[in-house]
Amino acid sequence: MWIGLAAVGALVVFGLAAWIETRRGRAAAPWVRRVIVAGAASFGLYLAWQRLWLCDDAFITFRYALNFSRGEGLVFNPGEWVEGYTNFLWTVLLGALGYLGVDIPMAGLFGNLATFVATVVLTGWVVARVAASPGGTPRGPETPGRAVAVPFAAIVLGTSLGFTTFASSGLETMPATMLVVAGIAATVANRPLLAGTLLILGAMTRPDHLLFWGCMGLAMAVEDVVYNTGPLLKRARWGRYLRFAAPLVVLYVPYFLWRWRAYGDLFPNTYYAKSGDLTYYSQGWTYAAIWAAGSGAWLWAPALLLGALGKPRGRHEWRLRIFALLAVVIFGRYVVRVGGDFMQDRFFVVLWPVVLIALESTLRARIAAAPSALRRAPWLPLAALTLGASVVPVKLIPERDTRWFVAAEYTYYRVKSLFPLVVDSHYFRRGHHYAESFAGLDPLPRFAIGCVGMVGFYSGLPLVDTFGLTNRRIAHRPVKKRGRPGHEKRAVLEDVLAEGTELSHVDRWGDAWHALTRMTIGGETMYLMRDSGDLRRRLAGRLGLRLPQTPSAALGRAIERLARADALMDWRFLSRFVDRSTHGALIDALDARLGAVADFEFEGWPEGTQVEGDAVAATLGHVPEGASGEGWLRLGAGTRTVRIPVDLTGKKELRFALGGTASAGHRVELQVNGVAIHSATPSGRTGLHPVSWPLSGVGAATLAIIDADADPLATLDVDAIYVPGRGDISEVLRSDPPRQPARWLAYQTVVDAELPPEHPDRALLGRLVDARWSFEGPAWPEGTVVEGNAFGAGPVAGPIEQQGPIAGETGEGFANSYHGRDRGQGTLRLPEFEITGQPVGLRVGGSDDCEAVYAGLEVDGVIVARACGKGDEVLRTAVMPTHAHVGKRGRVVLVDTATKAWGHLLADDVVVMRNPPSTQVIPSQPPLR
Repeated sequence: MWIGLAAVGALVVFGLAAWIETRRGRAAAPWVRRVIVAGAASFGLYLAWQRLWLCDDAFITFRYALNFSRGEGLVFNPGEWVEGYTNFLWTVLLGALGYLGVDIPMAGLFGNLATFVATVVLTGWVVARVAASPGGTPRGPETPGRAVAVPFAAIVLGTSLGFTTFASSGLETMPATMLVVAGIAATVANRPLLAGTLLILGAMTRPDHLLFWGCMGLAMAVEDVVYNTGPLLKRARWGRYLRFAAPLVVLYVPYFLWRWRAYGDLFPNTYYAKSGDLTYYSQGWTYAAIWAAGSGAWLWAPALLLGALGKPRGRHEWRLRIFALLAVVIFGRYVVRVGGDFMQDRFFVVLWPVVLIALESTLRARIAAAPSALRRAPWLPLAALTLGASVVPVKLIPERDTRWFVAAEYTYYRVKSLFPLVVDSHYFRRGHHYAESFAGLDPLPRFAIGCVGMVGFYSGLPLVDTFGLTNRRIAHRPVKKRGRPGHEKRAVLEDVLAEGTELSHVDRWGDAWHALTRMTIGGETMYLMRDSGDLRRRLAGRLGLRLPQTPSAALGRAIERLARADALMDWRFLSRFVDRSTHGALIDALDARLGAVADFEFEGWPEGTQVEGDAVAATLGHVPEGASGEGWLRLGAGTRTVRIPVDLTGKKELRFALGGTASAGHRVELQVNGVAIHSATPSGRTGLHPVSWPLSGVGAATLAIIDADADPLATLDVDAIYVPGRGDISEVLRSDPPRQPARWLAYQTVVDAELPPEHPDRALLGRLVDARWSFEGPAWPEGTVVEGNAFGAGPVAGPIEQQGPIAGETGEGFANSYHGRDRGQGTLRLPEFEITGQPVGLRVGGSDDCEAVYAGLEVDGVIVARACGKGDEVLRTAVMPTHAHVGKRGRVVLVDTATKAWGHLLADDVVVMRNPPSTQVIPSQPPLR
């Protein structure tokens, strides 16, 4: 309701003011206008004070200015020349004030307020000057104008909540706007050199404001074409153009060349961080719509276009009209093209005075040109509606909220106190906390965090900006998905590590490693990026310090991992996290356990690798089944050969995982002196599958991965090339064969992943069981009795009927009672076996209702043991005892009698252990076929 009352009030006030303007005499006292301008500026200061704020991004500038004042140069981190600011002149000015002992955040805050007042005053002056002396009609003498009593544009600027929001913030927004308006004023005063200088200084305060310099130059040229006589080229006033352009050559070009040489990039680093080279029209139009709705532009922009159709009254009014139109089209298109900004209104603030000056000048010209009050009347409601719409508050984005990727940023960073300065932001508090926690530490730890403004300014820590504004590596990353402008590029783990980061504000290693990474200091949680003995010594004795465990035990566990894939995942973390100077021997032992030739993780190509051809190679992405770690080698469209040198002296076996399209052009060869002694081709089955080659007397060799298939859809996948060593599944099987079903199933999982079907060591597991039902193939095991429809016609290879992802299954099939979804019912009765006292093991998942959905051991028609899932799609190992039923015959039954949600069963790998255990001698080194 109050918005409606405000709208009515604004329309009444502006309508009354417009009516007075049309009926007063020429000699209105100048002091009336000055009082009104002063009142507008004062009221604007009042509104700004109610919203007083300092943006976190402004503190990035403040830190550059602080380092500049200290003689470190225009840098964020001393010694690192990265142009993480786009407001050179504002930064240098603040740095100069800091050098003189002025508090830099205070200088930024009060500098904003001062330039806001200057913008309002200059706006009122320009309107009054143009109205009183419009500059003559085309090809005619100057026509005297009317004195201005009510400067509407100045009143709008002083009463608009949107515009006055950026009367504080600490950003360069208002200083850059003031310089543009001052440039307009200089052209009205017929001072082209001064106008060019001010507009170029505006461009040096914010680079995209160079567009306003160009728009004014075009407007001056159009003005001369319209107002001067003679041949077209002779209408141009070249002397005026040269004076206007001189600052570009004298000031801007040297500045641009200096910053290019100093920082090494053609554009500021923020240009790359915010993807300025890409278009983002969808977000840009959204940003423009939000601004138009809140600023009144939905009404005054059409009014400007309508007014532009009329005959110009004078040079100044015509030039301003053309300038505003060009600015709206060119600068507005630029803002829309790049997607705007994440701060509501910010990029469009400069257009407020530009358009309002032109609009008021045009409306005054239209009214003054009308010969009677009757003909002037239609312009009065237009003036009232247009200017009134500009000051009526329209709140589209709630406080401390983000809508459509745009935020009411001022609500996050309110100034609670000026003396001392206190900003209501957790970044402000965190910056002070870090300053206390790390005070006196030499050197300070390198810290990774996303919003680096207040934290960086107050803590003094060397920071890695994970949004990339002050970090070149991250700024140049590609954008994977468009989102909130300026926040789309985010550091990945490799970026943070490559920057030498020691601590991180957020966890980048994952929950599994919290015991080794999470630490607290003074109650604040942060995470180690690498376990450095030096960092531990530097932090020792800090108040409230809790350091995580040392990684020695984790390294020991990794070395003893049964599955190589598990050891590899541990290695991915530990090899980058652990300080080799402290734990080098354990890391070496883990490397020996892996025996890696190439795992295609983050380590890159093995030394000496040669790559021939043009095929697309990828090593990261959605990891296919059968690959290990987080990367693998995929050769795609085109042809390519990868040759990896390997020293196999004294080695007995080489293994790898192979997949892809079955093709004569796809193969992997082990070559000695250019002759292939082993060769393998993909089977065409889904995923990657293990390959093993026996070695005898092989020394230096080459592993050739050959993609000679030019079909763009054909792929060749390779992963986990290694030489088995200590801890390998073959060695463990021979030295410690599993006698219990849980261990047997764990070993079987590893065997399936690492050993091909023809590998002789696979037989070692078979000797330890009496029976196994693994649900491979299209049909149920022979002798199985099927009742009902829940289990379908046979085993399945994955989720069915929009079922969620399933984990824990092995091989290529398992039993699933989700046919007909949870409504299906049925029973599978596996063949009978003689009970010898050894337990029965299996993998089971699905429902946790063990009364209605379960795997059971049936003896004499009675269920004597049950196992069920945990209410998820994960198959876990379960064991059912049999010792109370020795000598009887039993069977495993899979039962689903439920129809409610989660009423289904998953089962795989049912095994009955041998009793007594096999006494057959297991050879220590079985031959490979």
